[in-house]
Amino acid sequence: MLAGVFYDPLYPFIMAHNYSIYEGLLNIIGIDSTFIKTMAKGSGRYTGENTQYGIKMHNASIVFPLAVPIESIVTPANTNGSIKFDGIVNNIDGNTLERAILAFDLGYYSLKRFKKLNSKGIMFRIKGNAVYEIIKEHKNSKIIRFSNGLELRLVTLLIDKDERNYITNIMDVPDIYIHYIYSQRWSIEIFFRRMSMALCCRSLHHS
Repeated sequence: MLAGVFYDPLYPFIMAHNYSIYEGLLNIIGIDSTFIKTMAKGSGRYTGENTQYGIKMHNASIVFPLAVPIESIVTPANTNGSIKFDGIVNNIDGNTLERAILAFDLGYYSLKRFKKLNSKGIMFRIKGNAVYEIIKEHKNSKIIRFSNGLELRLVTLLIDKDERNYITNIMDVPDIYIHYIYSQRWSIEIFFRRMSMALCCRSLHHS
């Protein structure tokens, strides 16, 4: 119920952005979700550092050159973001999706999903316990094969003394560019922050 009400202020905010003007540029689509606290106990329980009630906004945004929202789903806070991933991707305009690179984080990790998306440009972080076979290795890149036969590129870079591991099916760009492309995903976090400020929804009160 509360998630449905939230669409009223959210929809015009999204539709105010004419993202078609960015079609001539490289589209990097970031997919992520954010938690918005509410004071209504029936809105869904979110278990993080503290158990809180609220809703989740699952969002796909063009994140280069800046975050432009193109698809959103609002659910109770206890909804797993991975469940909504496929619905979000399926709702993105086909022409936009065809030219885009999808960048997403560990919360959406699924070998079955990655195999299905392999015809598109995809980029994501790898789980620390992932099992794979190394097929080929060159400098910071490895071609690896997962248990379901999916072959992808693993890029390992040391960024600010921190090891970063990226998985992608993009084979023809330098290693460091993989980091740069994936880093654009951070723009979606900035979008969430600005949306919260614009809609005054750091928390929602219910009476």
